[in-house]
Amino acid sequence: NISASPSYIAHRGSYFGNVGGQLALSPKGGQVAYVKWVNGTPELYVSATTAGAKPALLSANNQFKATVTAFYNLIFPDEKNLLFMSGQVYYYMDLFRYEVATKKLMNLSGSGGVTRPFDGQGDFSPQGAWTSPNGKWFYWVGYDYYATPSPTADIMAVDLSTYKHSKITSGARVSTSADGLVACQKDGNV
Repeated sequence: NISASPSYIAHRGSYFGNVGGQLALSPKGGQVAYVKWVNGTPELYVSATTAGAKPALLSANNQFKATVTAFYNLIFPDEKNLLFMSGQVYYYMDLFRYEVATKKLMNLSGSGGVTRPFDGQGDFSPQGAWTSPNGKWFYWVGYDYYATPSPTADIMAVDLSTYKHSKITSGARVSTSADGLVACQKDGNV
């Protein structure tokens, strides 16, 4: 019963906020992911929506170190994969992929470690996240507080067919409003 544990719900549509999206339903409704607060600590779960399904705890200590206390921007691009951002706090995030069938968890952005348990010391703060209209790309604006000589906000992307991560801009100061950016209706590129 997750009704006793309110979460921030991701907007249905092409984009959602910076530290929201703590509840997600897969496109065909077969999977649900949610953040549940237990004794002041967030726990990330994924479950089939069928009766009697046992939720999988993704935030267990064998997956993440105890210092990881933030799980945001949960999204299912399809029935088989969950993407989410996680880190020690909202400004030390990485992008993760969870394969539902294999129960495999991978760090796609890689800055906070690529082996389990993940340390949660990513290098960006999500300032907006969205999918392309054609569903082929997942984008976000990653704000880097520690870039020198001054902070930057770059567009990052994941190809949803290969799950390869790429940096679209470098050293930019992109507006951190997700609705300030528009994806091309023809090819889904920003």
